[in-house]
Amino acid sequence: MMGRVYGWGTTLLNRFIIGTIVDAALPHPLADVEQTKHIVGPAAYAALALELEQAGDLRAGDEATLWAIEHVTEDVRDILLKMPARQPGKSRLDRFMYELDRGIRKSGFIQS
Repeated sequence: MMGRVYGWGTTLLNRFIIGTIVDAALPHPLADVEQTKHIVGPAAYAALALELEQAGDLRAGDEATLWAIEHVTEDVRDILLKMPARQPGKSRLDRFMYELDRGIRKSGFIQS
């Protein structure tokens, strides 16, 4: 799916996974919607950066968001489920955070 993305874009998505795991490993004691930024923020910023790298091609950001949802771990999803869901917001970044939050919450895991 990410075949159109070259260079540092793929690295950003890989770093999102590491950043999300590190942030999610230390959940905040307050289950506040703003704390969900620690889980979905890295992927949202990576998606926005990829979109800008591709001259504003909205498909690049949307594909990055789907890729991130498909690669999130069950542990990260479990932490997100303990927090209130995000609302769509007005900016493209807010929309990415909303789509990531919604997609992660709906994702299921196949046990190996």
